This record gives sequence, structure tokens and C-alpha cells, in this order.
Amino acid sequence: MANSLQWNVYLSRAPHRFETLKRLTFCGHDAGAPSSIGDFSFLFRLPSFEDLHAETVSHPGRLKQWKCSSGFSQITSLKLIHSGLGTRALQTILCSCSALEHFEYTYGGREYCPPDVHFKVKELAAALFPHRHTLQVLAIDLHDPMEDVTVADDCIGSLKDYKLDYLHVDYDILGSDEKGYMDDLITILPASLECLSINWLDKRPRIWEALTSFLSTGLDGFPRLEAIELGFSDNVNPMFEDLCELAEKKGINTYNDYVPDHWRAKQRLLLMWHMAESLEMTRNYLNSRLDNCSRNPLPWSERLRRDIEAYGDLV
Repeated sequence: MANSLQWNVYLSRAPHRFETLKRLTFCGHDAGAPSSIGDFSFLFRLPSFEDLHAETVSHPGRLKQWKCSSGFSQITSLKLIHSGLGTRALQTILCSCSALEHFEYTYGGREYCPPDVHFKVKELAAALFPHRHTLQVLAIDLHDPMEDVTVADDCIGSLKDYKLDYLHVDYDILGSDEKGYMDDLITILPASLECLSINWLDKRPRIWEALTSFLSTGLDGFPRLEAIELGFSDNVNPMFEDLCELAEKKGINTYNDYVPDHWRAKQRLLLMWHMAESLEMTRNYLNSRLDNCSRNPLPWSERLRRDIEAYGDLV
């Protein structure tokens, strides 16, 4: 859904017109003004609403509009991409959901994140815990590639009680060298996993020791695991090749994604294609991403540019 200046006012004043609405994709304000998560609160009270994909959401704003009573919403999929929300706002949103199957949160990127954003990984973990039996997909990226900063200050703890099929997290959420939580992935990952994705890996030995140990001795406890995706902040190709060789012997597919935003760009393009957005909108997005690559020559810009040009052939 393309936004207009007063779209949220119109929708909130006429909710009866949207009682059968099932999903909404919101791509941010044209003028660059941040969206308030409070503007979306009425959607969670619609009886048929299931799926919200919102980008560049910041400024908790009118959280009081939420009037949260635990578990009143039947929403199953919630994706907040390139946003700048703290854990207080996320806690309010998550407590309203009773059937959440897919939760995705990406910090920063195209949205400006105020320096005073209060974000505690432990608080987010506590808010997610009531959804451990329904969540199938959990994706959390707290590293802002545009600013080269992260808001992760702690680890998310054990996810053993969850029923996840797909887990995507930053390495720093799983643990750090100082805390040593990466020593044994077997004790913190859910046995139901089909795909494990770990982002922002670097050359620290403990990371690779943990992954090697997991593949060598831990797979018996993960009968459904088929693939491991690894995203790097450094060039660690030799280490990755050794890991691939070990994984292949165990029948596990491994994928090397050196470019975190590269994957998201593809996902966004595919989403726009499948949602039958106009070709002009797709072209505008391609052009904006190419322009951003020119203005921000980060390590992954060239690869992203090549992939965007390849996708451009579709439109």
C-alpha cells in the first residue's frame, strides 16, 4: 500500500470498511517523515487481519491508542523492517498477539534511529516467550549496516522451548566471546529447526569452534535441520569452506551471504512482484537502491548493484 499524508487517519476513522482486510504492506512516508507504530493499532483489532509488513516505522508515538489487552489480535505475521522501535513498543505489540507465527524485526537501515532508543534484548526475549508454541519463523537483525552500529547489549538466551522452523539472528544475540554462550549451540537452539541463519559473523575463533562442534556432534538432536545460512561482516572464506565441507558430509546445505542487505533487497523485490505492485513502483525502488549504492560505497554495494541490475531485467 502506497502511503498518503492522512492514510492512517482515514483508515482509523472508518474501520468498518476494512473488516475483511487480511494483510497490509506499508513502505514508509514519501516525504521521509517517520511512521508511528500507534497508527497501526486499529489493524490489530480487525477480526480478519492476519499480516502486517511495515517498513521505516519509528517513533512509538500514540502507544496509548493500542489499549492493549493481552492476546486480542489474531495476527499471524508481523514484519517491521528497517525500523527504529525500542523494546517498550515491541512489548506492547507482541502482548496483543495470540496466534503469532512469523515475527521479523530489522533495526535501522533506511529509518533513522534516535540515539536514545531503549532496546534490551532480554526484554524482547521475554515478550517473545509467550509465543514459543506458535512461532515458526523468527528473524531479528539489530545491526544497522548504514551506521555500522548495533543495539544488541545482551544475548537472547535459550530458545530450546520454541517450535521454530526458521531462525535468523545476529551472532551477538546468541552470545559473545566474553559470555561464551556460543560454546554449545545444542543447548540454546530448538530441535524443530529446519534452517538456521546467523548474521554478522567475523573471524573470532570461538564462533567457528561452536559451529564446527555443532555440526560434528550436535545434529542428532536436530532431525529436521536442512540448511545453515551464514552472513559475514569480514571476509572469512577459508573458514567457511572448511565448514561447508563438514556440513556436506552431514547432509546439511550451507549458504554464504556476505551481504546482509543483499538478501533483504531480493526479498523486497519479490514481495513487490508477487503483490502485483506497479512496474513503475518497482523501477523506482531499483533506481533508489542503485543511487544509494553510489552515495554509500559500503563493502556490499557492488554486489547489491549487480543483483539489482539482474532483477531489473524482469521489469
